[in-house]
Amino acid sequence: MPTEKRKQSKDEETDSSSRKRRKADLITFLPTPTSTIWRVLGKLKLVNCGFSKRATNSVDFGGFSSLEELDLSRNEFFSLPSGIGILSQLRLLTVKECGNLVSIPELPSNLERLDAFGCKSMQWVRLPIQGKKNIRMSLFGCADLVEIQGMEGLSNHGWIISYVTKSKLSNNYKKSVVEALCYGGYGYQILFNCCYTFNHRDKFSMIPNWFSYRGKGTSLSFHVPPVFQGLVVGVACQCLIGLFGAAKLCIQNKSNGIQLFEAYMCDSAASNLMTYISKSEMQWKNIVKDEGAIETVLGTYMGEGR
Repeated sequence: MPTEKRKQSKDEETDSSSRKRRKADLITFLPTPTSTIWRVLGKLKLVNCGFSKRATNSVDFGGFSSLEELDLSRNEFFSLPSGIGILSQLRLLTVKECGNLVSIPELPSNLERLDAFGCKSMQWVRLPIQGKKNIRMSLFGCADLVEIQGMEGLSNHGWIISYVTKSKLSNNYKKSVVEALCYGGYGYQILFNCCYTFNHRDKFSMIPNWFSYRGKGTSLSFHVPPVFQGLVVGVACQCLIGLFGAAKLCIQNKSNGIQLFEAYMCDSAASNLMTYISKSEMQWKNIVKDEGAIETVLGTYMGEGR
């Protein structure tokens, strides 16, 4: 029996050493992708390949000029390998569960989706400076996230960001979010997370605590402030798993019930989102100026999407 255990342990060590050698061989194989096959490569998956800080310094992805999808999940680098930011054809970048990754300072201009789920050390990300596409960013599980840069200005056509509301978001980030959302005509949305437990149903949704008005239920009333340009609206819908529908938001004059605005807010009643509604989108002439009270009403329609 002891002999068998020693043999098994030796086999495991050998297998582990083989995996490490394969990873090392792969890393040394990548540094200068100048051949024709690298220039025409469309998809590259390097999951759990042992990329460390030293490896990323020696690997340049700039030669993968036709790359459209890149998966670097579960690697050990602290920053992305060089050259990724200039990949003009890259549409999908996946870096899930890269536990050491601290920041992403540069993203390609044509990127459509960034999946950084579970990057527990991530502190900040920068949107493409001259983004040509509406970008989706998944930042769930990034508990140390402080800031998402590049929201200001009109260089980005729009973005949809999924993130955890309990992360350590800075005041500067929150200000950037509101300012960016207020640039009407751009497809900005933020999807925030829900925390579902059967024992704590009252804690199902976690709406960011920096909203001026918060409430539970299907309606929320409040007085319009003296200086008013629009509303940043957050919606969290609770439903059974697997049951889909649409959530419709109405904004109306509380005193007379006249509707000021109506829109379908999300594709699934299980979704949470934040978006901006400008004053110009509402029928503002129907608001009673001396009272200034409006009401938001949310309706959910199960079984069909709008």
